[in-house]
Amino acid sequence: MGQPVVAILFLLATLTGTTPLLAEQRQALSRTTHEAMVSCHKLLNLGKHTEAIASLTELLDKRADQPYERAVILQSRAHAYLAQENHTKAIADFKRSLELNMLPDDVQQQLRYNLAQLYMMTQHYEQSVKLLRTWFEFSSKPPPEAYALLGSAYFQLNQYRQAAGRLRIAISQSQTAKENWYQGLLSAHYELKEYDTCETILQTMLHLFPHRGSLWRQLAGLLLMQEKYQQALPVMELAYLSDHLDKEHDLINLAQLYIHQGIPYKAGKLLEKEILRGRVKESGKNHQLLANAWLQAREKDRGVVVLKKVWEKSHEPKDGIRLARFYLETRKWEQAERLLSNLLNDGGLVKDTVGQAWLLLGIVHFELGSQEKSHAAFTQAEKQITTRKEAGQWLIFLKEIQRSS
Repeated sequence: MGQPVVAILFLLATLTGTTPLLAEQRQALSRTTHEAMVSCHKLLNLGKHTEAIASLTELLDKRADQPYERAVILQSRAHAYLAQENHTKAIADFKRSLELNMLPDDVQQQLRYNLAQLYMMTQHYEQSVKLLRTWFEFSSKPPPEAYALLGSAYFQLNQYRQAAGRLRIAISQSQTAKENWYQGLLSAHYELKEYDTCETILQTMLHLFPHRGSLWRQLAGLLLMQEKYQQALPVMELAYLSDHLDKEHDLINLAQLYIHQGIPYKAGKLLEKEILRGRVKESGKNHQLLANAWLQAREKDRGVVVLKKVWEKSHEPKDGIRLARFYLETRKWEQAERLLSNLLNDGGLVKDTVGQAWLLLGIVHFELGSQEKSHAAFTQAEKQITTRKEAGQWLIFLKEIQRSS
């Protein structure tokens, strides 16, 4: 409402005798009408909007045969309705005043602009566009704000090419273009699927508004959407180092991007730090990601510590099996044997994990030098479809060892 209010104050001021326009009005208004209008203006200044509207309505009825005076009265009553935030009635009065076509050209233009803004506010976008196009026809030097308003109206009508064109003019003609104009331009090109242009706009916005964390996230998201991972990583990393990434999903995205780009150690350090800070939750899923980062970074001991936490929290069979696998990778045979035996004895394993548990236990017994226990475990694993082939190969291997010995 910023610009409409300014316009309202200007137009109300013309009723006080303080502008050249009033002199022109006083010549056309009868003395009685002028005095009544001044009284109404005083009521409005005192915040007595209802009384002012009643007086203006009564005055309007008395001037049915005076089109100029009716235009002035309607214009003033529209301002009063605006003060009450009654946009529907304000629009009706501005429209009636404008259609009389009796006011000076500059006032008519201001009425068109105010009415176009009100149409935008009340989501009557087609009417706003139509009125603004007429306003432009009569304007010798339109300000950037007018192009921005028309661009916004076009955007709401899904006419993105027209919206982008007007917003670009608004930005190019202003030395202090507003951030929301750039956002509108960005949105229009995004809807047009012109992503390279979107990247350029976002880079410009980052130069102008470097402290807007949302812009860093928008640029990174745009690059990720196009699978430009190498370009997205430095953008997200710089945003993080500048403390513009503080939401959990953004931090998780950066960690995943580190892993994707073959830098798992940085992912591990990031997740470890942010879990301690509380910005990343201590959930099983997040601990799993942290474990993956450490394991891919060949920090297996650190990965196993995290996996143990995951297992202790969830007690899900799949998490237990995963922990057992990495006990094997880090040659922690006794811990693996205890864990796998407990999993099998508890009876909570489903078909897939049963076979995996027996297979891993067979490997553990083999490494601990117990071929008999190893053979028994592989025999159980061979009974499960998912581990039948691998368990069978181990059994053949054990037979060959026995023959050779």
